[in-house]
Amino acid sequence: MPCTGVYVGRDVCVEGTSLIGRSVDLSVNYLTSHIKVFEANHQETIVSESGYKYIFPKNSHRFICAPTDDCMKRYKYFSFAINDCNVSISATVTGYSPRELEYVDGGVCEDILPVIVGAEARSAKEGIEIIAREIEKYGSFEDNILMIADNHECWYMEIHGGHDYCAIKAPDDCVAVIGNEFFLKDRGEICSKGFENIPHTDKNLDVSHMRTWIGHKILSPSTIGDYSNNMELPLFYKPDKKVSLYDVFEIFRNRYEGTKYHPDASGEIRPISVENQSKVHVLQNFPDESICWFTPGPAEFAPFVPISNKDSDFHSSYTYSMQSYGLDDKSIASLMKQLNTLCCLDREGTSEAVRAYWRKLEHQNPSEFQKIAYEDTKAMIEQVMVYLMETNTTCKVSMDLKNMSVKPKKKENFEYR
Repeated sequence: MPCTGVYVGRDVCVEGTSLIGRSVDLSVNYLTSHIKVFEANHQETIVSESGYKYIFPKNSHRFICAPTDDCMKRYKYFSFAINDCNVSISATVTGYSPRELEYVDGGVCEDILPVIVGAEARSAKEGIEIIAREIEKYGSFEDNILMIADNHECWYMEIHGGHDYCAIKAPDDCVAVIGNEFFLKDRGEICSKGFENIPHTDKNLDVSHMRTWIGHKILSPSTIGDYSNNMELPLFYKPDKKVSLYDVFEIFRNRYEGTKYHPDASGEIRPISVENQSKVHVLQNFPDESICWFTPGPAEFAPFVPISNKDSDFHSSYTYSMQSYGLDDKSIASLMKQLNTLCCLDREGTSEAVRAYWRKLEHQNPSEFQKIAYEDTKAMIEQVMVYLMETNTTCKVSMDLKNMSVKPKKKENFEYR
């Protein structure tokens, strides 16, 4: 349960929009995903992992999402959705609770939640109400945390298994970084009957609580000290300064750099950025469209590429669904997996340069970004392979946007020039 969520309210966002996002962490051999469009009035029945069946309603909305590839035969993890009403859902971060939770076979499951909201919701609040309706009727298969935004507001929801749930409106002047732990204990604006009476605990799990802490350390350092397992951290808090879209990208790349908890030093602490991030998204709502900043691989070594809810023409590598497990160069997700695997062989030598390279492209936001990301990832894979073969430690690589070339030089780190 290592997924991490991020929220930035519109009043404290540099770009003046709300931002909701999540890293999707699965197994070490993480699953590949692709971009998919469900057109308006789509008719289909989708069976969830739990056995829950969702039947598309008549007059369903058009929406984009990112399901896992066809090689995952049993079910799909759709991860996010943005529909034609500019309603965005990021679902889900697994919620940790040490108490015994009730899980309902055939109940609502995280894999299907984006589809339900994408197909039906006309506002963020209505999206919450729709999920509440389904949990009341069918129960929940899991314990989850999700966020839904529209052009006017954002809602935060916790599902505590069984038929227990609670949702509140997120404050526009605050931020949040959520590391697999529940925060809501009292009744919210939308919640199940008796929610305030269910048992809670103050026990914290380091693997979750520390990621929540590093969010405070990054966004509001004046209010936080060193990490402690028993420190009480609020869900929402005011940042020391306004937070940009690019700051959020870097949160998803964070590995506790500059602290004693850096995993390369400790060897045990699990950071936000891990090798088994299968995809990461940041959802941004504008008046006329909404954007998913999407990377189909670990954020440390991949760019966030903008995907609009109005788009219908994507680069083929972003819509390609792998039919079997393995490597397939027609899939941008597979290429990102290859690049990540290679760079992890010498993170000290590669991480800084690769991250700097993608940062530059993200700030430039060039036309045909999807195509550029695909072609440059292929080129970068070849260069990193040469670099690894040329030296047992590190080498110097000169990279140019139009003409990348390798210049091996032992005992120097991989460099962006």
